[in-house]
Amino acid sequence: PPPPSPPPPSPPPSYPSTKIYGDPHFTGAHGDRFSFRGGNRTVYAMHSSRHLQVNARFVPETFVMGGSCKTCKLKTVHGSFVKELYVTAKTASDLTVRVAYSADQPSRAKLTVTADHVEFEMPTEIVVSKFKRDAAMPRVVDE
Repeated sequence: PPPPSPPPPSPPPSYPSTKIYGDPHFTGAHGDRFSFRGGNRTVYAMHSSRHLQVNARFVPETFVMGGSCKTCKLKTVHGSFVKELYVTAKTASDLTVRVAYSADQPSRAKLTVTADHVEFEMPTEIVVSKFKRDAAMPRVVDE
């Protein structure tokens, strides 16, 4: 008879969630909360590890909040927004995958893959829809 199959791998560990919202406010992996006003059109490293980098471009903006009820006073906020996001990941087969997202074109992202230092754009763009979940067909990039 054939040898017994190895046991299934253990599930990956669960990690605390983090998020960025508003102008921007952050919630860190340990539940810490803070706000950040980035420099004028400055790109900041949001995450950096061996095979994954996430960078964001902050753009300053002044806006007015409040006034939605009788006791809500208007206030002027000198904040900033994340307008572009850049993700670079290294795959198991040594491909470099780059995704660039711009808030000015909110439903699309540019995908670039580099293999042996030759860049090429994927033949389709990534399309995101909040009305049609999973509107984009999943694709395996690590081929």
